[in-house]
Amino acid sequence: MNSYSVTVELRTDKKDKNGLCPVFIRVIVEKTQCQIATGMKFKMEEWDKGNNRLKSNPEKNLVLDSKRIDIEKIIARFEILKEPYDAQTVKNSFLGIDRPKITFLQAIEKHVKASEDGQTPDTKRKWKNYSNRMKRFFQEVYGKNDMLLSEVSMETGEELKAYLLKHFHNTSPAKIFSAIKGVLPFAVAKGWISADWWNTLKLKRPAQADPVSLNWEQVQRLQSWIAPEPYLEKARDMMLFLIFTGMSYIDAKNLKASDIDTVEGVKFIQKYRQKSNKQKKLLFCVPVFPETQAILDKYGFPLPITSNGNFNSYLKLIDKFCEFGVELSTKHARSTFVNLCLNQWGFSPEATSKMAGHSLRVMEGHYGSIHQKRIATELKSLILKKNNSEDSLDEPSTQ
Repeated sequence: MNSYSVTVELRTDKKDKNGLCPVFIRVIVEKTQCQIATGMKFKMEEWDKGNNRLKSNPEKNLVLDSKRIDIEKIIARFEILKEPYDAQTVKNSFLGIDRPKITFLQAIEKHVKASEDGQTPDTKRKWKNYSNRMKRFFQEVYGKNDMLLSEVSMETGEELKAYLLKHFHNTSPAKIFSAIKGVLPFAVAKGWISADWWNTLKLKRPAQADPVSLNWEQVQRLQSWIAPEPYLEKARDMMLFLIFTGMSYIDAKNLKASDIDTVEGVKFIQKYRQKSNKQKKLLFCVPVFPETQAILDKYGFPLPITSNGNFNSYLKLIDKFCEFGVELSTKHARSTFVNLCLNQWGFSPEATSKMAGHSLRVMEGHYGSIHQKRIATELKSLILKKNNSEDSLDEPSTQ
């Protein structure tokens, strides 16, 4: 085993006119040594010479520690593989000089292809969109269509975060960044780059408010509303279909006649939720209500559901016509279904979770809750039953 050392140093002899000194990482392997530029500069008074780190900047220290550890990992890999190496070999490996010149978009393509067996068509479409967004990011920020992985740095990640926050809203920036960020560990494993520069970068998702649901009166208003245009009538019917089935947009869009079965004379829609992953498939089973059947009879298969973007745009127009005041979207359908099941139609939480294709905890915590009205109704029913029996239960005190 070779003796080596990896240390972070502030080069005071290379101070620039602004009084900033560059930080290098010195690599010594046996009798060979070299220096690797970090691209970071600081003032002498900011540096703790005894500990080779900044005095009071934990974030920058974390970046420097990450670079040092990545270099030590390269040395460890040489040792494990028992390959000959010196300081310059380590530097070349760290900088990716001897690696294939793979671009970021090529890495995304290879990453998707490596895991495509477990991907749904919807996931593949998302990755195509992510790739297109990265291309626009490179064009708008760097003036080129792509970037070599060897050129990617911590600063690139920070630029991407700022770009996503500027151009997208709600949870989209965090979702996109989390997905794109996953490409770098894949590239490290393939040996295309030496380190995952973005492993310490995070883009937190904003807290999501529970989706608002329509009440029964609003659903009836939607049913009786006369659409002024055929495309709005179709959008209204598709929204009602989602409300009376609790299905997600993508599951309804891909619904087939073979997904409908009859059990004990009752028609059911039964299929696995497309959103669920391969290892933990979520089955939902919902009866075909008369309202659902009427829509199926009217349109047949496949249902005429437009793109999600257009669908939500049409729903917002319908929201204005019907004066719901909720910025109506497909997400309201599932929460409406759950709340109607629990509080209007009298289904148990267990049955409702099965119909919605959710665990009981997720369903009650996010999509619906039992209203006081239902609790009061069930309490009155319980008291009535007990009063009619020989062993009557005393009515609970309201004091």
